[in-house]
Amino acid sequence: MENQKVLTSYFDGVKVTSKHLKIVLLIAMGLLFDMMDNYNFSFVAPTLMKNWGITMEQVGQINSMFFIGMLVGSLFGGFISDHIGRKKAFLASSVFFSVFSLSNAFVTNVQAFMVMRFLTGVGIASLIIVAVPYMVEMLPAESRGKWQALGIGLGYIGIPAIAIFCKKVIPLAPENWRYVYAIGGGGLIIAILGLLWLEESPRWLVSKGRVAEAERIVEKMTGYKADLSGAVRNTEKVSVLYVLKEMFSKKLYKNTLVLLEIFWFAYAAGFIFISFAPTLFVTKGYSIEDGLTLSMMMSFGFVAGPFVAAAISDKGGRKWPIVALNIAALVLSIVYASLNNKTGIYVVAVLIAVIIQAMCAVTQTYLGELFPTNIRNAASGIIYSSGRIPTAVAMVAIPVINRMYGYVGVFAVTGMIYVLTAIIVGVWGVRASGKSLEQINE
Repeated sequence: MENQKVLTSYFDGVKVTSKHLKIVLLIAMGLLFDMMDNYNFSFVAPTLMKNWGITMEQVGQINSMFFIGMLVGSLFGGFISDHIGRKKAFLASSVFFSVFSLSNAFVTNVQAFMVMRFLTGVGIASLIIVAVPYMVEMLPAESRGKWQALGIGLGYIGIPAIAIFCKKVIPLAPENWRYVYAIGGGGLIIAILGLLWLEESPRWLVSKGRVAEAERIVEKMTGYKADLSGAVRNTEKVSVLYVLKEMFSKKLYKNTLVLLEIFWFAYAAGFIFISFAPTLFVTKGYSIEDGLTLSMMMSFGFVAGPFVAAAISDKGGRKWPIVALNIAALVLSIVYASLNNKTGIYVVAVLIAVIIQAMCAVTQTYLGELFPTNIRNAASGIIYSSGRIPTAVAMVAIPVINRMYGYVGVFAVTGMIYVLTAIIVGVWGVRASGKSLEQINE
């Protein structure tokens, strides 16, 4: 009988339960606050320049401190969650991020603001690098791509939400920018709900030899008995050297190189478009108001992207949706570079925004699948954080490329990156969807 079924592969082969959905919803709420804080400074900066008299150089320094904080947070968040567990790391990241996001609202000088932005960046990146692999470990193989993409999509609603809030509230009074950061303190609600809704990852528990606890959690979440006595265990102490050695071992080096290509280059191409498309649009002779309209329209494309990913992520072994999205990004980039009609540019820009964010949702699932449990979050943190370096280089290089080769030259560079990504993932990428995480890593 169905109710006598015994699960031997965690949550694979069962339907998603209400307890699974609570986890997805809670992660989505965390990402919602995360995304709002990621994007809010672009709205706050003009007010600080006017009322505090800070310079463009100081705006750049504040952004740089936030970026460095994210790099640190993604590294430490990954290693900490592999040591103390996914649940504890998620709760700690939520509290850390929320406290320092709220602290931004009370600073009185630019130096204190830089410190708070750095610490907020640490918490934000830690939350991302813990939350996404956690969902991978807690969802059934048959549908984890769909549910993870939906969770990410709900979180991305924070982007237009914070844009609308800032546009309505900040102009009303000189100090109203502080309310923007007060919102971040609402993330403490996530920590409270997490204590009630979250369970520790059974896969992490098994990796620590705590099999009986893992079986109880699987049974609690699914209603079925669990026998995880035959599950893969690796209780070796995780160090930086050990993680790097495993990532580039004969067994995993191809997975590592594929993910490095995606997070170093394909992500950089996406950031190039997001960061420079409105500015390059204005340099073609359109007004600043037109550029702002383009930015606003793209923000809705960012929200739609993960929902597109939810429809395709579990098809084609994960690798073929990634290939298809990169090819679509290539074609649309070529079209975008050749357009001179404002309406056409708006439409194609939104489509590219959708593709970029759909790709992010699918590849974040892929990142969580391609490493074994004992190093999953640490390895993911290394990939994610190191990917910020080529993006930073690209932010400096693109203005030079634009000056030398123009608008078309910029999109020729991103097009070549998308071609390279499609080829590498198509040739070396492994099929991941529909398989248990243990099967992928065999």
